[in-house]
Amino acid sequence: MSEIVEISSKKEGEAFEFVNELYSHVRAIPEKRLQDQLFGSSTSICANLAEFAACVTNNHRRHKLVISLGEVNETQFWLDFCRTNGILTEECYSIAIQRLVHIRILLVRLMKTIPVNEERVY
Repeated sequence: MSEIVEISSKKEGEAFEFVNELYSHVRAIPEKRLQDQLFGSSTSICANLAEFAACVTNNHRRHKLVISLGEVNETQFWLDFCRTNGILTEECYSIAIQRLVHIRILLVRLMKTIPVNEERVY
């Protein structure tokens, strides 16, 4: 159990670094709605990993990781949208996507360490 929390802390740290790097680019986006969407989805990755550390059941842990993966997908969507519409430079986009793919891989690896079971919490 503590091994899973230790691994998740490392993942959370890497995701946190990504969000901080992305934030400087997000602030430069002129459309406030796009700023909010991109900032919201990217920070939610970290927030769900922070909550993951407090989960008491394997099902709850998996649930938090699934949410984090969903937020990774949403962040990629907004990055794709911004690149397609000339809001982000190709260089910024490329760096962000590389980091995001790395985070996705780490989350999937972490998911594979959690046993699948039929725990129920009432």
